[in-house]
Amino acid sequence: MEFHPPEIDFVLIAALITVAGTAMLLMLLELFVPKFVKKWAAWIAFIGLGLALIQTVMIWDQTGATFIPEGGTPMLVVDNFANFLNIIFILTGMLTILISLDF
Repeated sequence: MEFHPPEIDFVLIAALITVAGTAMLLMLLELFVPKFVKKWAAWIAFIGLGLALIQTVMIWDQTGATFIPEGGTPMLVVDNFANFLNIIFILTGMLTILISLDF
């Protein structure tokens, strides 16, 4: 049996990659950066979510699927309902960051 990699549409998953990349960056900052620089972590998270929000809004009327194995069903489907939920979750995260800046 020969392995065929799944089809991946990186435009559809750009917001997910941005959020995951920002989270990994923040974890590395927490590990290696001195304490006085850590106050910027909330703003870095806010900027990362803002970029994800822009990427999600830019694909608003696009529908598609990605991670499609050969002869299988897609593992990730993007439509306006999924984009709407992503926008809600991103805005909730941004609001949570703004509320918790002083803590």
